[in-house]
Amino acid sequence: MNRREHIDTSSMPGPKPAASQPMRICLIGAGGGIGQHLVAKFSRQHEVAAVYRRPPAGWPKGTTPVRFTDEKALANAVGAAEVIVHAALNSRARGRQFIPDNPATTEKLLS
Repeated sequence: MNRREHIDTSSMPGPKPAASQPMRICLIGAGGGIGQHLVAKFSRQHEVAAVYRRPPAGWPKGTTPVRFTDEKALANAVGAAEVIVHAALNSRARGRQFIPDNPATTEKLLS
């Protein structure tokens, strides 16, 4: 089967996904290259809390920008989310700093 083929799940047991229901998504790394594309895609159908370090030029409708350094807003966005997408990466970290710097972002989110 290739990626374009549809899998019919109507006869499968278990709960059916509510694909048409909007969700509250918290997207960490929304200002980055991948994150900006995800914000554009998700905000078409869902309510998105877009967590960023450096904001892009603009945000799509349905997006609530959240600065990563605003601990209260970050905690609210993570706590209210039904889905959390972690696409953050400290691309400025180089060499030996790359490994310790990037897990620090995840640790902050989990604390």
